[in-house]
Amino acid sequence: MTDETEWNDIDTGGGPAVTTLANEALYQLIKYVYVVSCERFVLVTNPSMEKRRSKTQFNDENYGMRQYINNQNPSDYIIRHCADTNVVNHIDMHPSHDLIYLDEDGDKILNIFPPNIPIPDIELPDPKPFLDHVLHIYNGNQDQADHVLRWMAHVLFKPEHRMRHGIVTSGDKGTGKSMIADVMEALLHERGYSKVKPDIFTDRFQDWIEGIRLAVIEEVELFGQGRKLNQVKEYFTGNRFTINPKGKPVYKINNFCNYMLFSNYINPIPLEPNDRRYWYVHSRPKQGDKPQSYFDFLFDDFLDPFAQKETPKLGCFAVAKYLRDVVLPQIPENFATNPPPLTRDKISAIGSSKTPLQDYIEEQLESGLGLYAPQQIFRWKALKQDVKDCLGLTLGNNEAASIVLGMGIKRERHRIKGKVEDVCWFETDREFDDEITKLFNDTSDQGRKKLMSYFYDGEIRF
Repeated sequence: MTDETEWNDIDTGGGPAVTTLANEALYQLIKYVYVVSCERFVLVTNPSMEKRRSKTQFNDENYGMRQYINNQNPSDYIIRHCADTNVVNHIDMHPSHDLIYLDEDGDKILNIFPPNIPIPDIELPDPKPFLDHVLHIYNGNQDQADHVLRWMAHVLFKPEHRMRHGIVTSGDKGTGKSMIADVMEALLHERGYSKVKPDIFTDRFQDWIEGIRLAVIEEVELFGQGRKLNQVKEYFTGNRFTINPKGKPVYKINNFCNYMLFSNYINPIPLEPNDRRYWYVHSRPKQGDKPQSYFDFLFDDFLDPFAQKETPKLGCFAVAKYLRDVVLPQIPENFATNPPPLTRDKISAIGSSKTPLQDYIEEQLESGLGLYAPQQIFRWKALKQDVKDCLGLTLGNNEAASIVLGMGIKRERHRIKGKVEDVCWFETDREFDDEITKLFNDTSDQGRKKLMSYFYDGEIRF
């Protein structure tokens, strides 16, 4: 039996009396909230996409509940009789609001903001092993280690002010760089934390970010996805974030997400001279600098971030307490919005980010002519020919092609004049991307004509 409030103490929203108020299964039923805007029942304790149910799914899963609610469908019971407590207009997230609150328009909102894992009120170990590791990863530079610790403390304990810059760390694999993110995962738990591949991070379907407070982008490298990272400015600057679930309506949600990026490559992302979105350090320790016993102790015997031991270690909570009690009081009020400190590695990365091919593509985009004009669709072979004529480079399945694709080109296969071809456009306008996707699926004469108007090559016919 659950340790939570007994059923006869729970307000069921004025619904009809149930046959047995002591039934734990019925208690589980009203843990779901019906969200009108997406027509889904959402589990309050885990509002992730895979836990959401349509009315039919909800009724099928809870068919046995009908005997306790006068033979009604469970969905009808929630919507008709528990509207005050279990029906909302839409989903959003905010650290300062209750689980269910009213927005400025008077709409009822389900707040899916995930809280920190509570720090237990018991004696905790000294956090020094982790602090020493952070200093090791950041090359023995105390200023750099302190910046990362302040960033972590701010994300955890001042979530209402989103950090306007992300932490980028590159370096040799096997040195424990990602252990910093592992600690954050343990303190935020899976509801507030997500590991994301670079191609997913830059994809236009962004439902993964809903409810996430920290996104960790792994395996970042310049050739491939690195260039596209410069196109996700709204992730850092926008107070509202556009969620674009595949095959579902687009909607907006408050943006309280922060970002850590890791790479095994030096200068993994392109950085502009006036960049304010990334703090970057290349970690110089090498694989093998520390014995395996060092990592065994730090991960398993001190931090144990994923509770792999029968008796979990408390190092992660010791770190959290240190961040809250020691680091947080030292953080300036404008820490989240100020530009990040300029590191030596960032200065170096700014000077070495671009290749001649990248410079050429950027110059052509600035000119806005030919296939580089705004809102233009073109064939991949047209771009290959242009690059070959002007730079003497061949775009095959090689590094040069990866660089070009990493600069924000959308490449899809479509049938043109009975022949399958690679069709491309530069992803600089999300509304344009959505329109083109719809037009490729529109076989009407009007749709074909509209699609034709975007093509660089006027001879293309569908």
